[in-house]
Amino acid sequence: MGLDRVCSDMLKHGGEKLQQNLARCFNKLIEDGKYPPEWNEIRIKLLEKKPNPETLKDVRPISILSIPGKVFTKIMTKRMARKAESYLDETQNGFRCGRSCSENLQSITCLWEKCHEYDMPLILTFIDYRAAFDSIYWSAVQEGVLESGFDPQYMEAIKSCNEFGTGEIEIFGEKLKIPVERGVRQGDSSSPALFAIALHKLLNEADPLPEDDEEENFGIRVDGNYISRLLFADDLVLIDKNPKDASNRASKIAKICEKAGLIFNTAKSKVLRNQCANNASVRVNGQPLEDVDQIKYLGRIFRKDGALDSEINNRIRAGWAAYHSIASAINEISNKEKNHFLKSSVLSAMTYGSETWNTKVEDIKRIQRTINYIWIQANAGTPPNFEKFIMKIKMRWAGHIVRLPTQRICRIITLWEPPNGVKRRKGRPKKRWVDDVQTEVKVHQHNINLQGLGGGGRRRIGLISSKMPWSRLARSRSSWKHLVHSYSLE
Repeated sequence: MGLDRVCSDMLKHGGEKLQQNLARCFNKLIEDGKYPPEWNEIRIKLLEKKPNPETLKDVRPISILSIPGKVFTKIMTKRMARKAESYLDETQNGFRCGRSCSENLQSITCLWEKCHEYDMPLILTFIDYRAAFDSIYWSAVQEGVLESGFDPQYMEAIKSCNEFGTGEIEIFGEKLKIPVERGVRQGDSSSPALFAIALHKLLNEADPLPEDDEEENFGIRVDGNYISRLLFADDLVLIDKNPKDASNRASKIAKICEKAGLIFNTAKSKVLRNQCANNASVRVNGQPLEDVDQIKYLGRIFRKDGALDSEINNRIRAGWAAYHSIASAINEISNKEKNHFLKSSVLSAMTYGSETWNTKVEDIKRIQRTINYIWIQANAGTPPNFEKFIMKIKMRWAGHIVRLPTQRICRIITLWEPPNGVKRRKGRPKKRWVDDVQTEVKVHQHNINLQGLGGGGRRRIGLISSKMPWSRLARSRSSWKHLVHSYSLE
């Protein structure tokens, strides 16, 4: 609860009379455009980013706000969401209904595979901002929200609750009050939408999206669309063919964003390029960014060679960490309950982002061995079949991609086939994400045909040639659902 000592249970159990009084209060706030001063008093708590923090960089400040104030901003956020959805472009997948970080992971996976397969240069510049949410100027937020077409009357109410705050923080047992002059409030439901709108305006000013009808442009041309950047909240990835374009774009963005309080963290901003790309350094205002062989983006590790070894190691560590966090709590429960807890915690940790993986047999075996060890150590009965589990996730995700709106970047890149004039590189092509999907569709249709001929069983010998592309079959939700449910996890 905030400094006003009003907790959520008071509002939940206050009854109809309290709700009516709150509604009148909120309407008055919108009419006057003034926020109660008590709601602007923020209790600041420092959360440790890592054990035993030594500097301010090792902690994250979180605003503990007034509960009635959060209810008010939640209402404003819902009214803002419709305007924000029509204002934001397809590059932003953070803080938006029906979108997830898996879309960005899928886009990078398939783009990297196809650029490698067809000898196309690809440079990904991963931009990191220093404390973006806490640093952005409110004036930049206000300009973006007004440009989005949000009601100015509502805007005044939101402005008053963000612009004139006072934070109270306890340091060495003493309470210190400090004015909050910049940033959007951590913990407020309106902050993500406000930040996304402000960043969208800044990027459109510094790095407008290329026109699809131009022959030469920055970004990668995919089925007539230029894909030039990906966003998830403040995590920005620039997509380019050469270092010159990457440097120019990053420098322009850094210059414009700095005026709004957003500073590039050049120490954490990295460049990942494939073997076909020029090796010249990418520079931001003359300062070179570090080239890396692998990078962690949205929780998943991407490698220059496209291999999953580092990501598999990362998922195995996450699985053991999840197990040790609940090991003492599941000792006294039944095997059935243990199995349930391990699937919901350990298996979830080990399969994060697995719908976007392009796995080899050895990758599956490594994770299956870890799952077996954990289930044996926990005495939780029969461990799940990881191959079936991950394939079910992947097939469900593949169907979701195909049924996305046609303008979604994730769908465009996944279904993209380079034009006939572009030749594949020599030698045996590497396995692609889509290969597993195509194989499973063939097996599924083969089994259906066998059943129609009086046969049965899940045979993989002598597969009947599939005449229907997997993407066409996936458009039928009922047919694809039958395929997904054919994977038994027991």
